[in-house]
Formats: sequence, C-alpha cells, structure tokens
Amino acid sequence: MDISLTRASRGLAVGRTGSGKSTLALKMVEAMPLPRLVIDTKYSKAILDTAGDRDWDIVSTIPKKLEDTLVWRPDPDMLAQPYAMDAELDRLVRKHAICSVYIDELYQLHSNGRAGPGIIGLWTRGREMGFTTLASTQRPAWVSTFCLTESDQYYIFTLTQKDDRKKLADSLGSPEVTEKILDKHWFWYVLQGEDAVLCTPLPLEKKPLTQPENGSISNSNSVTQSNLKIPRLIV
Repeated sequence: MDISLTRASRGLAVGRTGSGKSTLALKMVEAMPLPRLVIDTKYSKAILDTAGDRDWDIVSTIPKKLEDTLVWRPDPDMLAQPYAMDAELDRLVRKHAICSVYIDELYQLHSNGRAGPGIIGLWTRGREMGFTTLASTQRPAWVSTFCLTESDQYYIFTLTQKDDRKKLADSLGSPEVTEKILDKHWFWYVLQGEDAVLCTPLPLEKKPLTQPENGSISNSNSVTQSNLKIPRLIV
C-alpha cells in the first residue's frame, strides 16, 4: 500500500507530542517532489537533527528561489504573528514558486482557528498549480475545518483531547479513527473517501534514504513492501 503524497496532493498528520507523527512526517518529506520547504515554527530538535543528517539548509527568511530542501525557522518576532508567516506562503503561491511544503505545526499559522490566504491558497489553488502540501498538528480543534475537510490523505496518531477527536471525526465522517486511543506510534491512514486502515510501524533507520527516478524510496537496510514508498511500515 502506497501512503506517500503524490504531486499536488495534500496530507495532514495529527497526534499528540511523542505519538510518532513528526517521525513519519519527516520520512514523508523525503518522498515529496523537489524543491521542498520545511516550515519549523517550533524550532524542533527532530527537524534540526534531520537537517544535519541530510545536509538541509536552515534559513530565517525564504529565498526568492527554492532549491533542494530548505528548513525555514521564522524570526522570533514573526512567530508571534501568524498572518505574517502565512503571508510568506501566500507570496510563494502567488508567484507560482512550485514546491513541496511541510508545515510542522499547522495551528501556529492560524489566528483564533482561522486560516489566512497562504494556507487557503495551498489547499485550493495548490492542487491545480502543482504544490504538494503536508502539515502536522497536535491540536486539530485549533485548526480551520477547511484544512481538515480539504486534505486528500490523513495520518492519525494518538489524540488525548476529546475536542480534538470530535472535530476530526466530524470532519472526516470516520468516527472509528478517534474512538480508540491507539498504542504509541500506531496510526490510522485514511485516503479521502475510503475506509481507514490501521498501521503499526517498525523502527526507522537513521540512514538517509535514496529516491530513484521512479519516485519510490529505497534503503538497503530496511524492510520494504511492494509499492510502499515509506519504508519499514507494515499495514
């Protein structure tokens, strides 16, 4: 089963801290088309370590031209201004700077649960223009319902807050994904309009992955499954 994101698709990973969503998301990023922009609003150690292992550049401002994979850590002053960060995404969309975008904490780019034009642009015009978008969040209840309903693929880890589980179940129309608190690092995979699939991961290698021309990811030390682009996950 292929759980990766193809070009122009939108994915959402949700789950509490330590549930495994960031580990999966960073592996997903490696399978997304180049160039890639990782938005790190939490100054995440996991992203910092991955950037060091993969030689990703870390920048405080988004350059005019994107190449390879960049990690954007907004200046501290900007972190307190969600719509200022969102405006940077809006500029990307408006100038057709086609890329893959990973947002490490989606609610940080919201103001009182409302998405700005940059986020809305990625989730609407992004499909037509070719943007590939992945976002993760600990608190779906703090995220625009629009982002929940308009994503194509979902990766649902442990959620402890009742309001988070309810909003997600209502948005997806799949109550089974939130009725049970899953074991650590288990997750539900949902393709929009299809039944949820429960997945349990195996340990991930720290060795960088290679991406052949066919877009699939391989790793000589990993257990792989036919057509599974994210290695060492068993469905």
